[in-house]
Amino acid sequence: MSEDMPNRKNHPHIEVNKLDEKKKKSLLNRVIVALILLALAVPCLVLGGWFWFVFITVFLAFACYEIMKAPQKKYRWYIWVFTFLLVFVYVYWFLVKFNAREYIQYLVNRKTDMNAAFHFELEKYFSYLDISIYSLAASFGIYSLCAVLHDDFDWHDVVYFFSMTFMVGLGFQALMFLRYYPFSLDWTGVCDSSSNLFRYWGSTTFLIYIVAATFLNDIFAYFVGMLFGKRHINPRISPNKTWEGFIGGIVLSAGASFGIAALLEGCGFPILPHLSIFANSQAWWQLLLMSIALPLVGNLGDFTFSMIKRFYGFKDYSHLLGAHGGVLDRVDSLLFSSVAASVGHSTEALEAILNEFPSVSFACVLEEADYRKLKQKYPHVSWYFGDDGILDMVRDCPAEIVENALVGFAGLRPSLAALEANRVLALANKESLVVGGDLIRGLLAQGKGKLYPIDSEHVAIAKLFSRVPEDEIESLWITASGGSFRDKTREELANVTPAEALAHPTWSMGAKITIDSATMMNKGFEVIEAKVLFDFPLETTHILMHRESHVHSLVRKKDGTYVADVSAPDMHGPIAYALYEGNVPFDLVEARSLEEIGPFHFAPFDEKRYLAPGLALQAFQKGGTSRAVLNGANEEAVYAFLEGKISFLQIESLVKEAIEGLPSIQNPSIEEIVRADSEARRYVRDAMKGGR
Repeated sequence: MSEDMPNRKNHPHIEVNKLDEKKKKSLLNRVIVALILLALAVPCLVLGGWFWFVFITVFLAFACYEIMKAPQKKYRWYIWVFTFLLVFVYVYWFLVKFNAREYIQYLVNRKTDMNAAFHFELEKYFSYLDISIYSLAASFGIYSLCAVLHDDFDWHDVVYFFSMTFMVGLGFQALMFLRYYPFSLDWTGVCDSSSNLFRYWGSTTFLIYIVAATFLNDIFAYFVGMLFGKRHINPRISPNKTWEGFIGGIVLSAGASFGIAALLEGCGFPILPHLSIFANSQAWWQLLLMSIALPLVGNLGDFTFSMIKRFYGFKDYSHLLGAHGGVLDRVDSLLFSSVAASVGHSTEALEAILNEFPSVSFACVLEEADYRKLKQKYPHVSWYFGDDGILDMVRDCPAEIVENALVGFAGLRPSLAALEANRVLALANKESLVVGGDLIRGLLAQGKGKLYPIDSEHVAIAKLFSRVPEDEIESLWITASGGSFRDKTREELANVTPAEALAHPTWSMGAKITIDSATMMNKGFEVIEAKVLFDFPLETTHILMHRESHVHSLVRKKDGTYVADVSAPDMHGPIAYALYEGNVPFDLVEARSLEEIGPFHFAPFDEKRYLAPGLALQAFQKGGTSRAVLNGANEEAVYAFLEGKISFLQIESLVKEAIEGLPSIQNPSIEEIVRADSEARRYVRDAMKGGR
């Protein structure tokens, strides 16, 4: 292997738990946003009174806006109005209610007592927490009515708005309560003068302590999880939260918040009168318990919001405060925002994307007629069309990550364009590596961009190679379900139909890849991909039959043990791996035998039953444009089978004829690869007509 080619050790996509430049930039953004928020919040917090009231009111409006925008659905104007009104009622109802009651009493008394007076008291009625039962009943009733009247407002929306308005309303009422709390205790350290801007200063220290404990837990958990996290808490709720981050955040934030409380008391401002650790020797353990309880409760709330986000399928509350996830989230995760989309002929899907994701400002379609129509309808979007349009959009849009999930040979040029533009390429297009692997490796070797696979098998291999030392590995095994016809003999395949072939037993995929799974051509492609991505020897790379599709890849070590990546057949994990650039926690299973990995079925791969992987390796070893011939012939044959023009077994025979019948050009350019692809397709069409 030449020195300018990337290998397993220096290949960019197998780095985990590393602070690269992008992550450093993200952390810097978090710090900047935090400092801006502190610059706004601290003066209002210290001054108290109406300053704090206005600050909370503004943030409450932001929170209401995020409640409406987070599900990325369009809601009617009166739902917006009612949601804003309801949340403000939750927070301020008792303030208005009791002051209004006293004002009415003042008007009554004034008739008989001319000296009667009324003073609006901001703080008095925030001495306790309460939510009106009438407001709760009204919110559930009105949202339920909306679900009855409108099909696009379902019962999930009812539960979402009911729970979110309640939690946000009570949460912001708590911020008012915590700031004015000592007023109800007749705090001896406050100034009685209502004109003094620093009224109830003592309560500031209590709120500072609580906010510090909550934020420090988030920050410490993020850093500890990022640097040391290996064990997931619950990937279904929050894919990136780990036990290491959870425990580290609690321990470090408890110690830090306890120290902050001690420091404040040392400066003459104890957080609460009865928790003075210098005046009361028994108070220190009470303060320590509270310092531990606060991050625990904070984590519970954090997981609650995470469950809501996962259920509704959005990443973060992030429409107003970038880098920190918005008012309703803190520093628990990174923000992903879509800026461009390409859909081929699926213009209805593209319009749905544009309506739901206002951040998308670049779009590409295949046909010029669709381009002209949509450009007129959405003038604010930069429009492109055709194969060249995708390349131009990749170069023009400001995206940091380009996800290529195109089907077939069409994905090669966009992959090259993304790397040439120095973007991060999240690659789900197998053909880019099969056909243009040498070109892609050349760009990576020049330092152009980064590549992260979205294929479950290769994400698994990346994880395995990042944990198991190279000199300990004896062999690599890529698992295969066997596809739709895994229980049929080769003789029984003669008359199978496209409908039967598309019924995959474990995965839900597109038509082309499902047929490739049935022929097992996809496994031949994946072996080639593994060679291109990791440069692992072909002679020690094997295919292993595995019916359940839970073990995605595994290595056998020289000591005879196995290390495997095990998870449900679901693409959320591989996609998250690519989007987070490998910086996700994961666990591997180590076992002394295949049987110990889990309650799964394994069987040897039968080369005589499945001919396609052998054809793929034949083309790969032949080199040059033979790889383009392999893919072009396979695509043409697969689509011919789907259209009922050939039998299932003819896919293999046509591919074999093309590989053996067409010449191979070594070290081809992109133009020569494109020409070889066209020639292979023409060869298959002619063979089907009997012209060869």
